[in-house]
Order: sequence, then structure tokens, then C-alpha cells
Amino acid sequence: MAALPPLQFEDEVFDVAFHPSTPIVASGLISGDIFLHNYGPAHELKAQIEGHDAACRCLSFSDDGAYLFSASSDKSLQVVDVATGVALYKQSRAHDHSINVIAKLGSEGMLASGDDDGHIKLWDLRQRTSIATYRSHEDFVSDITVVPHKKTIISTGGDGRLCAHNWNTQKSKVSDQMEDELLSVVVMKHHKKVVCGTQGGTINLFSWGLWGDFTDRMTNHPTSVDSLAKINEDILVSGSSDGVLRVMPRDIGSQRQHCRLMTILTSAFDYGSVVSVLPNKVLGVLGEHNAYPIERVRLSGDEAYLASCSHDKTVRFWSTDAINPIIEAAAQGRETGAYYQNSDMEDDDDDEDEDEEDKENLADEEADRADERMDDADGDTNGNEEEVASALPPPSG
Repeated sequence: MAALPPLQFEDEVFDVAFHPSTPIVASGLISGDIFLHNYGPAHELKAQIEGHDAACRCLSFSDDGAYLFSASSDKSLQVVDVATGVALYKQSRAHDHSINVIAKLGSEGMLASGDDDGHIKLWDLRQRTSIATYRSHEDFVSDITVVPHKKTIISTGGDGRLCAHNWNTQKSKVSDQMEDELLSVVVMKHHKKVVCGTQGGTINLFSWGLWGDFTDRMTNHPTSVDSLAKINEDILVSGSSDGVLRVMPRDIGSQRQHCRLMTILTSAFDYGSVVSVLPNKVLGVLGEHNAYPIERVRLSGDEAYLASCSHDKTVRFWSTDAINPIIEAAAQGRETGAYYQNSDMEDDDDDEDEDEEDKENLADEEADRADERMDDADGDTNGNEEEVASALPPPSG
């Protein structure tokens, strides 16, 4: 499937979100405006919404795609009817500080929001009220990902900490303070690995249930890792402040593979070529954002496209069909070009690799045991959880 033309705006784009089932994309701008487009070979503007008084920092569609949630640095939270483009509900002072990130909790109308002071609020938007608040970080909340079946919110913060909060038990586990700000997070490997991007460009890997410190890391990014998008359980895409999109390898979580990390990137200076498959080398080029920092990378509901938004005032679309052939070529060790980028990582001796793999396996086993203990604890309270309605109430007044 061919890549689509970019969407061009008059202001910087802070977030982008795909509708879960139809070709609609939402873009949130620094002006506070929100745009809905029917995306395709010829994009069509569906609605322009004057959403917020300051930057629209975050967007998320409901699971059924009927509603679009948005939040802003003006501290407001909003619900938009996607069919009409009309705001159904707006909480003008949802937080005491600027909202930086939102994420669905898995039940329709249930939302988490994180602000610049480290607070996370849980919302029941059918009742139009906050149902819980906790301070997960001592600095801004940079990103949130949710694991619904574990009733767990994973958050990262400018204080260099990772927080795992179970909203059923209202208990939190917080990591040691890292040396760098944690900016982005995804859960991989069937919930066994939590992957965090940092301000310095390192990617830290935590084993589920072992929240104290990371168990591994990668150092291939020259600048901050501002956004992570999960393609599947084995592959993720990172967006960095150098305007580059990189694709991480299949064996994420394996020290042996980390030492032979292979990357596909979107280069700001080399466009359109496919390059050599060698240890610690770039595999290919997908496109570029003219060296402008990337704010967000998202995967479409049908997994056909990635969208990235940047300070160059565009939303760009990348076909995921371009990824698999290059990954397959890497697995077979075929050469596909002549452009290389060295990794900062060194190739360890085989004995050292095997030792690290043994440590990793032990960490995985301990994480599984911790996970089972958490599931057992949740089982004692899950039976009391109330069923929730599947639709938002009509707007009042």
C-alpha cells in the first residue's frame, strides 16, 4: 500500500489519532484547534473544531469511534461527537495544571489524564466526573499506556520514574529514579516488557512486575525518544527530536539482539533509499520530517499506516507494507543498499551474551511469578466491579 500525501497545517501539530475502524484521522494543533480528515490518496476535511484556548496536546478516540477525547495546556478536557464535529461536553478546569497526555482505560467513556505537575486523574465521562486522583510523579507526566485486563496504568515522567498503578486496588509501584527524563512508553512481548524512551536517547526496558530498575537498555538514538508506537509484540517505531522514525528489531528484550540492533529510519538528509543489512546498521529509509522534532507516532486501526506529526506543521503517513520486506531482508542477511549508521552499542563476546540472556530469562520468570500474584490479588476484587454503560449521556443545557 502506497504512502499517502501529508496533511499540511498553518500551525504546529502536537498530536494525531486514528479512528479505530474508519479512515478518519484527528490532528491537534498548538492553536487549540482540532481537525478531522477523511484520509486517503486525496484527503478530505471532515470538520474543524475550535476545541481549546491553548495548545491541544493530546487526542484519543473512544473504542467505538463515536467520540473524540481531547485535552489541552489550558487545563481543559473535551468530548466531541465525531459524526457531527460538535463538542458534547467540556470540563474547563479538569486539572490544576496543563494536561499533557490522555489514555482510555478500556471501558467506554473511562479515561486517564496526566498533567504537568505529576498528577493522574481517572474519569468516568458518562457521569462527567473525576473518580480518582493520584500523584504518580514529582514532575510532568510525559506518557501513559494502559493494560486493561491487568487494570494497570503505566506512566512515565520528567522525574525519571516509571509508575505502575492498579486502579482496581488503588496501589502503585514506582521505579527508582533514572538518570534521565522518561518521555514515552509502550508494553511489548505479551505484557512481559515495558519499553521507555528517554530525553538522552536511551531506551530502557523493564520486565513486568520488576518495577525497581530497568533490566536492559538500547543506546542507538542520538537524540530524545519522544514517541513510541507498537506495531506488534516484537516491533515498535520510535519518533525522535531529530525528525527520524526508527524501527526496532524483532527480538526486543533479548540482549543478544540488542548488541546487533538493526534500525529502519526516516532520515532528514538521505531520502528514499534502502541500505545494507549488517549488525548495528540502518536497514532502510521511510521518509523524513526535515529534521523537525517528532511529537507523536500512531498506528492506524487497520495497521496499514503509521502517522507522525512534527514541528514542521505536517502529519505524514507511512505505509507499514514498507517495513516487513526490509525486516525479512535483515533476517536473511541480504544486502539492500550502501548507507550505514553505526550504533553506539558494542558487540559483546558470545559468553557475555549468553550470561546476559540467562539473566534476562531469570528476570522474565520472576516477572511472570509477580504477574500471577497480582492477578490473584485482582481476582479477589474483580467480582465487585460495576458494569458501565456503553454510551455517553446527552449534553446538558
